Amino acid sequence: MPVESQPVAENHRSPVDRQAVAQQLERILSSPLFKQSKRYSPFLRYVVEETLAGNADSLKERTLGIEIFGRAPNYDTSSDPVVRVTAGEVRKRIAQYYHDSEHEGELRIDLSPGSYVPEFVLAQERAPFAQLQNSLSAEPSGQIKQSSGASGSRMRPTQGRWAVAFVVVVLLAGGILRWETIRPGEVDVWWQPAFRSSSSVLFSVGTIEPGAELTPTLAKQPHLPSDQDTVAGDLVRNDHIGLVDAIALETFASMLSVHKHTFRTLSSFRTSYDDLRGGPVVLLAGLDNPWTIRVTEPLRFHFAVQPGTKVAYIADQQQPSNRDWQVDFGSPYSQMTKDYAIIARLHDATSDKPIFVVAGIGRNGTAAAVEYVTTESTLKSLIGQLPKHWEDKNVEAVIQTRVINGQAGPPVLTAVQVW
Repeated sequence: MPVESQPVAENHRSPVDRQAVAQQLERILSSPLFKQSKRYSPFLRYVVEETLAGNADSLKERTLGIEIFGRAPNYDTSSDPVVRVTAGEVRKRIAQYYHDSEHEGELRIDLSPGSYVPEFVLAQERAPFAQLQNSLSAEPSGQIKQSSGASGSRMRPTQGRWAVAFVVVVLLAGGILRWETIRPGEVDVWWQPAFRSSSSVLFSVGTIEPGAELTPTLAKQPHLPSDQDTVAGDLVRNDHIGLVDAIALETFASMLSVHKHTFRTLSSFRTSYDDLRGGPVVLLAGLDNPWTIRVTEPLRFHFAVQPGTKVAYIADQQQPSNRDWQVDFGSPYSQMTKDYAIIARLHDATSDKPIFVVAGIGRNGTAAAVEYVTTESTLKSLIGQLPKHWEDKNVEAVIQTRVINGQAGPPVLTAVQVW
């Protein structure tokens, strides 16, 4: 049955024709980003069609879990984040779709963070921004056209630059153009050493014993071992990775795909010293990744375990007695209220390659760290505290997150070291 041609909803920025939205939905779903997906495609179709049908108020996490993924009506949304994870990936794929200039003039279907209700934006509402960016990036031709039809007159290059500058100043003064539209975002700046490398990014992921109770144990060594040394110690004995790490890999894969950058993944058990020397490295997870332990051990902030206990913490070499950043794994998991993580951007002198650390004490700490280093607003708060020319230095920071119903809350910056 054809969709009626009428405005879709009052809460969108402009009345949008239902048929136009339905057609744009099919364009997006037929793209390679969604076409083969049995998870993201149904999700986007459902939320758009329900919004068009006037059922936007029903688009809640539990409802989506039941209707799209067949979950039981009483399923635990805290322990089963399928809706949140899927929505996050759908947002990234939508961003990738519209990142292609081929789709610049199309009606836009957006899914704002924190909401499952899509928004529909007419192409002309975005046109001035695209036109301005094209004008700023184009090579100056030195000519303008006369509206009267007379032959084009010459404009000196200096005049052209002043004209563009004047337009930008006027738009900024009117609040129409944000600075973010004409400069790289903080995520791009933080990950620049990886993006500009000609080598694939290696993700070395912590591995765990399936079903085993976590008992913090560190295979501490002050320096990276030689290629002949074992990497596993008594901490890792297989290639199983946790759900949080798997979700993190999906997040990073989306980020790198936007930049058309290749990557590969190895468990920490399979990661060799030669692998670390092959290109940019991201060490994901803390206690269950021996490479993370070994790389951070000489740094100001590093992982440690209180002897004879199940208490793990982030140690501070400048304040050795500090135990503020600790997690007691001897307590029931349901009682955990906080977790902590280390993020770092390092230039390792041994391997001569950039190393990124994204590692929590527990899984919630790792989840918070991943969110922190892939989100513009949080990285902006970090970069705003760094000194000039920090890009040429090593940066290490401690992140804190509140654990709510077993899930990581918003990440908060706690301490920073630059050298």
